Amino acid sequence: MIKQTKDGIIAPLVFIINLVLLTGIFPSKLKECIVKPMFKKGSKLKCENYRPLTITSSFSKLFEKIILQRIEPFFRKNKLISDNQFGYKKGKSTIDAVTSAVDLISMAKSGKDTVITVFLDLSKAFDCVNHDTLLKILEKMGIRGNAIKLMETFL
Repeated sequence: MIKQTKDGIIAPLVFIINLVLLTGIFPSKLKECIVKPMFKKGSKLKCENYRPLTITSSFSKLFEKIILQRIEPFFRKNKLISDNQFGYKKGKSTIDAVTSAVDLISMAKSGKDTVITVFLDLSKAFDCVNHDTLLKILEKMGIRGNAIKLMETFL
């Protein structure tokens, strides 16, 4: 429906996006979502075997993409994201992570080096991140002013 009405909503949408970027305030209405429990594995009678699936509005996703398009180049330019980070990076996947690990192990083994690996399951890591701590880290990385205010109101 949004694609069919884009000509009529583009001007107000651009105005709202610019206002959000100018003020650093993420609209609370765009934070409203539907949360549905998604079964993972094990007994369906145990709550811990479900994870929340959050369904956000298309407009909220659009804002997220715009914010990402502005912040990601800053991180790249200032070398704030490691080349060895594969998750949540455009053009990178878990296959790239595995390929990189296999390459490193192969090179070490061919050089007669000892290889030790540690694998960590960080699948729920973001759920445990304290928002105040995350905001302080972003500020140390150089995200300031309306950009950090926008992150704060988004979180």
